[in-house]
Amino acid sequence: TLLLELLTFTTGSQSSRASHKPSIIFFLADDLGWNDVGFTRNLLNDSSEYPGPQALTPTLDTLAKEGIVLLHHYAYRYCSPSRAAFLTGRIPAHAHETNPGITEPGCTNLNYTMIPAALKPLGYATAMIGKWHQGLESNACTPIGRGFDHSLGYLSGAEDHVDQTVMGCDCVEGQGGCVDLWRDDSPALGENGTYNAYTFTKEAMRVINTTDISVPLFLYAAFQEVHGPYEVPNKYRTLFPTDPDCVTTAKDNPTCCGYTDHAHSPCTVWGVAGTCKCSGGSTAHENMSLACPPGGQCSREYMLSMIAVLDDAIANITDSLRTRGRYNNSIIVFSSDNGGAVAGAPQHGSMNNHPLRGGKSAYFEGGIRTAAFVSSPLIPSRLRGTTSTVLISIADWWATFYFLAGGDPTTLPNSTRSFEASHAKPKPYGPKWFPRDSINMWPAITQSTSNGTSRTEILLGTLVGGALVDWNGFKLINAAQSPSNWYGPYSPNCTASADVPPTINCDGGCLFNVHTDPGEHVNLRDTNPQLYRAMVARYHELAEELTANQPPTTWTSPPSGACDQMRKNGGFYGPWN
Repeated sequence: TLLLELLTFTTGSQSSRASHKPSIIFFLADDLGWNDVGFTRNLLNDSSEYPGPQALTPTLDTLAKEGIVLLHHYAYRYCSPSRAAFLTGRIPAHAHETNPGITEPGCTNLNYTMIPAALKPLGYATAMIGKWHQGLESNACTPIGRGFDHSLGYLSGAEDHVDQTVMGCDCVEGQGGCVDLWRDDSPALGENGTYNAYTFTKEAMRVINTTDISVPLFLYAAFQEVHGPYEVPNKYRTLFPTDPDCVTTAKDNPTCCGYTDHAHSPCTVWGVAGTCKCSGGSTAHENMSLACPPGGQCSREYMLSMIAVLDDAIANITDSLRTRGRYNNSIIVFSSDNGGAVAGAPQHGSMNNHPLRGGKSAYFEGGIRTAAFVSSPLIPSRLRGTTSTVLISIADWWATFYFLAGGDPTTLPNSTRSFEASHAKPKPYGPKWFPRDSINMWPAITQSTSNGTSRTEILLGTLVGGALVDWNGFKLINAAQSPSNWYGPYSPNCTASADVPPTINCDGGCLFNVHTDPGEHVNLRDTNPQLYRAMVARYHELAEELTANQPPTTWTSPPSGACDQMRKNGGFYGPWN
């Protein structure tokens, strides 16, 4: 079995271990929905048939078919905490539950050793491309400061896909946005102005092709797709023509499918709250389809175009692994950072989580259960094309990757820094210190048995009432959530099944069985009060240690030092301390 193979090379000589250790590739999509890929279709006993285009994800579907689909893989309900959980091995409640803006001082707790820093002593080369969103106050907060040998990406949580500008970091009133693109420890001068997916794919391929083939590689590829602002090259937009019925009816019935084509004037700056300031033409935005109606919502076809970009990017990167001779000794994991952004969620997204309920920013399954798989030629043939039902937190990849790299996660100290270091600046976004929660899930995933390593529960979060799920599928939600609808399989579009508003929204608490009722239609709180009370008690037991320990998300004006540094950087916003 793969487990025995891994145990063999992790106990060999140092040279033997270095030459046999697998490369580890972690692909993280942004705001991708459960029904936005082909490999999840009908996994939850949903046999919906509907007209119109479906997601074209041949690369992801093939990788999933050659690996194991993870049916119960949970992240946080929005961006930064999920990434912090993956990188630190702490569940979001123990890492942080904030979603910092570009001007937010501080970073993810420096006491927490991130996974690239843990893999380097095991002989790995480490690289990261794409979205960081873990803090940028000082170089210590950036990818290079947290253990990556190389990085190219943006340090904030969202930016224009084409010119890399970010609003909200004005140092002079009326100045407009700054540029957020950072290579290693310096601004990526002269590299902005190209669609991000193209830039990040090219960089990932460069890393693969230039890293010594005898050195195992850890690559963290965090793409911007399909997060707003919604921009896509025209060659992808034409793959999914807008439904003509929508074009003819949208004017008279704007709630039917919202905005459709979005072929507005090229956007030069992405505005606040998903709006777009369109003025004249921008060379960087030529040959682009742009979605910039204030508060508007894209058609389903538009979002499918962005998903196709993501699939092509991963195709090019995996092809490079094959060409370079790494693929056969690589382990690839794919996930989204949260559920799809649907109507009512931030950015007014048009992703689709059918048949799951809700979406990004809610504790319903549509907001936190992510489309995920692990794929590798190293996986035993009997397991390829199967589905794993083990309960997994995105935080579990820390210990799992450390094990795959030849280490023993149970022998590591929880931090390479002293507890006193937590009082140093920059301030941590979250709690001062918590032990790692990460569990090595590889034996459970590859053998469909616990072997003493299965996870029994996940504290999903403590804000907005909080939530908890256990391995039996019972899930507690303590307060009302938004968004909370059930969405049709082709939503949003004129031909969609009608979106169904909630009959229950957990105002007084909800208990669901997400194994038998993944769509969270039936509240078991009143029919099983004993279990409900037990889950509430367990939630408070887990959350009690966090009382008053989570700082609120604060949106501040940039410190003067940040503005001074941005001017020195030629308009590129970055570390200032």
